[in-house]
Amino acid sequence: MEDHIERMPPVQMTSVLADVKKPFLKMTTRWTYISRYLELWKESIRFRSFAAVSFVAGIVLLTTIPIMSIFAFAAAAYYWELYKFRRHRLESQRSVMIGH
Repeated sequence: MEDHIERMPPVQMTSVLADVKKPFLKMTTRWTYISRYLELWKESIRFRSFAAVSFVAGIVLLTTIPIMSIFAFAAAAYYWELYKFRRHRLESQRSVMIGH
């Protein structure tokens, strides 16, 4: 039995340093947690709407003024990327650990 204990590696104290001043999530109410992400949610809806309107405008302009449809499709792609960026921050699969 003692031979088994001697073969185990020594266990040492370890620590992890974070490069932010407050690395732990501090939550007082659910509203304070959600309110930080509310603006991102509003922006994602706004950018998705802009992308849809720009895409429809691009299709309409494609039949009437083809050279202007390039700008409309570019705006649609730009706003779609902004939408995806905002949604990625909202739908992040990070695990949040809350401790005392």
